[in-house]
Amino acid sequence: YIDLKKLVFFGDVSILVNVTKPTENVLVHVNKMNITSAKVEMASSRDSLSIQRQFEFKKNQFYVMVMKSPLEKGRQYRIKMSFRAQLTGDLAGLYKSTYKRDGKEITIAATQLQPTDARRTFPCFDEPALKAKFTVTLAHDP
Repeated sequence: YIDLKKLVFFGDVSILVNVTKPTENVLVHVNKMNITSAKVEMASSRDSLSIQRQFEFKKNQFYVMVMKSPLEKGRQYRIKMSFRAQLTGDLAGLYKSTYKRDGKEITIAATQLQPTDARRTFPCFDEPALKAKFTVTLAHDP
């Protein structure tokens, strides 16, 4: 959801992952956003897995979830995260822009998703070598 009056946006992501080797660490790219909830589920059963700790590693722009038990090779998992961020004029990710119509300034939201800018729009795997399909739904007040 995009709130053009308060200049914030927030939402939820659900990321389906195929595990190719066992790991206790789940890393998702984020930049300049607050993660308000995060969990990892078995894709087949939707059972939530225990997270030992979670934190943002700002230097590398990761949100890290350290699992109590390793994710297993060959299984599918779903990462679910809720997030909130400011709509700024930085010209990267999802950002605030303006134009004039009949002498009045109109505020809009725009995107610039150059390599490594998607992580400013929503939590994701955001590296040029990692290609993913996104289904995005945006909502805002008229």
